[in-house]
Amino acid sequence: MKASFWLKSGIFSLLEKGSALLISLGSLWMLFRLLDKEAMGTWALLLTLTSILEVGRIGLIQNGLVKHLAPAQGPTYNTVFYASLTLHLLLAATISMGVWVSAPLLAHSLQLPLLASLLRIYALTTLLLTPFFHFNFVQQAQLSFKGVFYSNVVRQLTFFLVVLYFWWQELSPPLHYLAWAQVGAATAGSCVATFTAWPYLCRPQKPDKQWMRTLLAFGKYTLGTNLSTMLYRSIDKLMLGILPNAGATGIALYEAAIKINNLADVPTHSLASLVFPQSALRVEAQGLKAVGILYEKAVGAILTPLVPAVIGVWLTAPWCIQFIAGPGYAQSVPILRITILFALFLPFAVQFGTIMDAIGHQRLNFQLTLLGALLNMACNFLFINAMGVIGAAWGTLLTYFILFLLMQWQLRKHLDVRWWRCFVHSWAFAQKGIALVQCNRAGTTKTTASTQAQPHVTTNRTTHE
Repeated sequence: MKASFWLKSGIFSLLEKGSALLISLGSLWMLFRLLDKEAMGTWALLLTLTSILEVGRIGLIQNGLVKHLAPAQGPTYNTVFYASLTLHLLLAATISMGVWVSAPLLAHSLQLPLLASLLRIYALTTLLLTPFFHFNFVQQAQLSFKGVFYSNVVRQLTFFLVVLYFWWQELSPPLHYLAWAQVGAATAGSCVATFTAWPYLCRPQKPDKQWMRTLLAFGKYTLGTNLSTMLYRSIDKLMLGILPNAGATGIALYEAAIKINNLADVPTHSLASLVFPQSALRVEAQGLKAVGILYEKAVGAILTPLVPAVIGVWLTAPWCIQFIAGPGYAQSVPILRITILFALFLPFAVQFGTIMDAIGHQRLNFQLTLLGALLNMACNFLFINAMGVIGAAWGTLLTYFILFLLMQWQLRKHLDVRWWRCFVHSWAFAQKGIALVQCNRAGTTKTTASTQAQPHVTTNRTTHE
């Protein structure tokens, strides 16, 4: 694969994740200042629950569609396309009905009555997101990330503009207004995704049941893995909502810290979007050893900017919290200094899941991730009861460490991966980056010196003549 492809695709993937994060942080920056801690905690918990649902549907649909649609041509392309679309529509309808029915029970369990009406508005949002997700998956299968970038920006920006209106008017928005803003954002994003994916659409046909079963069989473990991953990464906030010594206020304090960690998601998930289709092709062409090297290099590339960023955030934690959430969230500073360490484990875990899915070990990936979710639940229960809100950070950090050891054991067993080689590659990437900067500086200096010297030469020649 040409370097220009990786550069272009990587730029759009990075822009998509980066712009979505920055716009989302901008919205949260305003909401932290417009909402009180109780309302902010309720909204954060709603986002946590809906993220679990969205990641679940992505797990069932995305990888199976990308894997089978990428090499498909002609009639096979059409068949896979409509089998996956039909499966996705059925899944979206099931999620929507499930959310509508279970909303009162969830609100009661989490002791947040307002959550029921917010979840029922989201039941409409999840239906409207079907074209958004599906057509973005189609574009990813065709290694086209430009449309994915545009649709994500439009979706995020629509919600941002609604929050900006309330900020400009200095009004505290009712939470159900924000939920309806998400409906509008989903509609706008879906329209853009449909438009940008238009060249890859095909004539309608009757869905093939055998292909639907094939895609479902492929995606069921990824669905379980993604749900387990989201529970693994969200159980801390859910436990804070359930246990009596935290509540919505504790969730708001924890959210202020954990949102800064999302910066680590940008390089990690951007590269994962590129690694999955390439690793699926590489395992067929070059074997498992090549996939192991790809894992080590992918993690190393992410660690290169990530390690200095983690150190920087740890040292400047009070300023980071002040910037993101404001002076009312000073209690979040010690929480941030623990949660930012999660970022060091994240590249190893995300790329593990990507590689395992690509080489056909979805079941192993699911089992380990489910184990992590259960372990995180137990650790959070013990630590939150013992230490309060900060216990969620310590419990989750311990879970990350244990799961890291288990994943590296499996990677060494199946792909001969050594975790320390990721840091070797990271150091090599850093050296290349430094050399490139120095080379550019030297070139700029040489060009400047040449430009400055040129008039002198001309003057001397004129005088001599």
